[in-house]
Amino acid sequence: MSERFPAIAQSQEELETLLKANRDAQVQRRVHLLLLIRTGAVRTKAQAARHFRVHRNSIQNWLRIYESEGIEQLLRIGQGAPPPEQKSLPDDVYQALKVRLGENGFADGYVEAQRWLKEAFGVEIPYKTLHGIVRYRLRAKLKRARPSHVKKTPPTSPPSPDA
Repeated sequence: MSERFPAIAQSQEELETLLKANRDAQVQRRVHLLLLIRTGAVRTKAQAARHFRVHRNSIQNWLRIYESEGIEQLLRIGQGAPPPEQKSLPDDVYQALKVRLGENGFADGYVEAQRWLKEAFGVEIPYKTLHGIVRYRLRAKLKRARPSHVKKTPPTSPPSPDA
């Protein structure tokens, strides 16, 4: 029983060039699959799956994308829809948090941020959720400089021009 592979429109040389030009390992595997099909090195999807050590459904999905949408779409990895907007905080609270982070932030970290949200807006939000919003959605950090050790010598000031 022979499985039907889609017709590969690119030449072997084009696929080899694409393979060398891409540094993303996921993209390389997909191009390599097309190259193996083009050269006849694999005869079945199961054989291709064993070669790449992926599930046969992954091979099927890659080939379905290639057949229906072309090589450009096959090579697009992780460039799908943007992540959904956050829904844990109302828009006005989210904007106020963004402004506060831009101004002076929170000295005591996420606990202080939680306290501020509760006192200012009456919003209780779990620590982990707040961390996700601040760190990944707003791309901010609540780190602060740690105090220097007491035994460290203070920095010397440059000599004054009067001396």
